[in-house]
Amino acid sequence: MTCADIFKAYGEQMVDLIDLLLMPLFLKSSQDKRFVCEAAEAALMSMTSWISPSVLLPKMQPYLKNKNPRIRAKASVCFSKSVPRLGLEGIKEYGMDKLIQVAATQLSDQLPESREAARNLSLELQAFYEKSQASGLGEDDSAPAISPEAETWEAFCLSKLSALSAQAILRVTVGVPVTPKEGGISAALKEGAVPAALKEGGISVVVAPKEGGVPVATKEGAAAVGC
Repeated sequence: MTCADIFKAYGEQMVDLIDLLLMPLFLKSSQDKRFVCEAAEAALMSMTSWISPSVLLPKMQPYLKNKNPRIRAKASVCFSKSVPRLGLEGIKEYGMDKLIQVAATQLSDQLPESREAARNLSLELQAFYEKSQASGLGEDDSAPAISPEAETWEAFCLSKLSALSAQAILRVTVGVPVTPKEGGISAALKEGAVPAALKEGGISVVVAPKEGGVPVATKEGAAAVGC
């Protein structure tokens, strides 16, 4: 009987052993030996299917910050697959804000496997959030109230995450493009505006005006640079 079969057969009775099994399974699923890797991955998938996510998620969350990027990647995959099993009420109880912060952190992880798991998690959370808004569960007295500023998914992300993290989540879920910073050099270049003079390290660079495509001589002591 494999470890995957044991999780399937005993289910919740394995809860007390999860802490002992997680690290070995994450390590073995990261190995180059195909047989060992496949067996460990099958065990992890069986674990996410047969162990309650409300029990499993808190135990897996510390591994999302492990120094080993391969362990983080395997933990991210298991975490993202467990979250949908919470259901709408379970996600609200666990904390939508906590889950979206996990997704935002993993989106910038080193390995593509982690980032892909984070993208899947972000899309799942968006679907659950919009479903909760549509069903009006946020107005129920027994559920945590949702502030007026967080009625939309975009507003919720901006209220719970830093600007950069929210932008990363929204780029995945709603396709928000990266906009240049207003008033910055990028915006100026985008609009075709070039400053007359830029000073860097005490050196002046003067943009010479043109007449008929030929730079006009500038004042003595200034270096003309044609643009």
